[in-house]
Amino acid sequence: YRSFGGTNSMERIGSGFLDKTGKKEDFINSSTPCYSLVYVIEGEGEYRDRSGNSFLLGPGYFFQRFPNVPHSNYINPEKNWKECFIDFGQELFKAFSLARIIRPEYISGNIGLDMELVRSVGNLCERLKEAGEEEIPSIVCSAAELTLSIFRRYENSGKEKEDSLIVEMPD
Repeated sequence: YRSFGGTNSMERIGSGFLDKTGKKEDFINSSTPCYSLVYVIEGEGEYRDRSGNSFLLGPGYFFQRFPNVPHSNYINPEKNWKECFIDFGQELFKAFSLARIIRPEYISGNIGLDMELVRSVGNLCERLKEAGEEEIPSIVCSAAELTLSIFRRYENSGKEKEDSLIVEMPD
């Protein structure tokens, strides 16, 4: 993660990889102050939004964590779970949502497993680690472009209609 915007700012950008193998519950009706776009590399699980709608997850699926919005994630502990993510602070989330870079209407979706996308997130991680302050604006732009590419791929696949069929409504 890299912070910016001054001493009292909570604004940040981040990216990374997490191995949650063996874990059963990731988030249980909890929230974070920042936005995250998570891409599943390996494993099986479920995302449950604040309304109780369930979305199945597997390799090639993405899901979004919205700032201060409670949700739950469950992971099949018998499967290896690996994910990568892009993270934005609240101000970037607001701006990128207004600009339609972030698409809140797509809570989760399947774009297929793409190791080039995974490598792109890895490159973003390396740039964030090594960058001087003057390089952060171009990294923010790269992260925005990568985020937009995920949503465009999803829209172009036509899967937003297909994925809407696997949503389970709460009882």
